[in-house]
Amino acid sequence: FNMSTPQKPDSPVFYDLAGSIGLWRRHELATYPAGRLLLPRQASLGPVLVKVHADRVSLNMPTAIPFTTRHAGAVSESHPTHALGGKLALGDLMLHGASGTLLARIPEQLYLDHWRHHGVFDLPLRSDTTTTAATAALSLSSAQAQWDESDWVRQSDSNHLYLEAPNRLKQQDFPQTITVQSRYRGELAAHPSLTAEVAEAADAELLSLRLTPSAQGDGYTELTLTGRRPGATRVALGTGAGKQFIGARVLPDDWELDEVPAEQVDYAFLYRHVMSYYELLYPFMSDKVFSLADHCKCETYSRLMWQM
Repeated sequence: FNMSTPQKPDSPVFYDLAGSIGLWRRHELATYPAGRLLLPRQASLGPVLVKVHADRVSLNMPTAIPFTTRHAGAVSESHPTHALGGKLALGDLMLHGASGTLLARIPEQLYLDHWRHHGVFDLPLRSDTTTTAATAALSLSSAQAQWDESDWVRQSDSNHLYLEAPNRLKQQDFPQTITVQSRYRGELAAHPSLTAEVAEAADAELLSLRLTPSAQGDGYTELTLTGRRPGATRVALGTGAGKQFIGARVLPDDWELDEVPAEQVDYAFLYRHVMSYYELLYPFMSDKVFSLADHCKCETYSRLMWQM
C-alpha cells in the first residue's frame, strides 16, 4: 500500500509492505486469508476476517480502516513512500453474534496502534459468550461504521487465468480446470447451489464454464473454463452482494502461425508477429537505444538488446 509518486516517466515506484508470519493449515488457501469474512457497509472501509476460538477472537484487519492523512511528498530520498497519518478513529468496535449478543470489544486505542500489530491481533471473548452466539452470523460495528458477515466465501488459489484460444483449424479446445473452495462462516462446506458465470454480459462469448464435484470432498468444486474467443473478463462465483471473482484472459488467436513452414520464419516475420508488440507495449528500447526493427543493430548488439 502507499504507492510512491513517480519522480519522472519510466521510473520505478515503491510501496510499503506490512504483515505477519503465521502457520498455514492444510485446508486453508495459500493466497487468500482464512477466517470469517465481514464486509463493510461504508465504501471507505475495507474487509475484516474473524476467527472465533474457545476463549478468544482473532481479527485480521490490516486494510479495514483507512489512514487519516498522506503527506504530499516522499519522506526522504532514501524513503520514497509518503508519511501517513494515524488510522481513522471510529470509537470502540463491538463484535456481535446471534440476537445481538456482544462477543468482544475492540478498544479504539488498540486498532489505532497500527504500527505495533498491523491490524492482526487477538482479544479475549466475553466470559458469558455461548457457542451458539459465536456460530451465528457476525457483525462488527460502532456508531460510525458497520461490517456484516458474508456467510459464504468462494475462492480459488488459481484466481487469475490465461487460457488458449481455440484452434479452429484443427477443431481443438484447451480447457483448464481449477479447484474452488467454499466456506460457510469460515468452515469448509458444500455450497447448495454454487454458480459460476461471466460477470459482464457483454463478455458472455469469451468463455464456457462447467462446475463438477471434486474428489477432495465437501467444500471443494472443480471449475472448468474453456476459451472461446480472445479477450479479458471476470468470472463471478455465486450471486448477489457476496459474490467473489476470478480474472480470466483468453489469449490472442494466432494458431495460423503454427502452420508457417520454418524456412519462411525470417527476421521480418518475427518482427511483424512478435517483436513489434514489445515495442508497442515497452517503447523504452526504441526511444532510448535502437528499434527492434533494425535487423543489423539487433544482430550486432544482441547482448545489449538482451540486457535492455
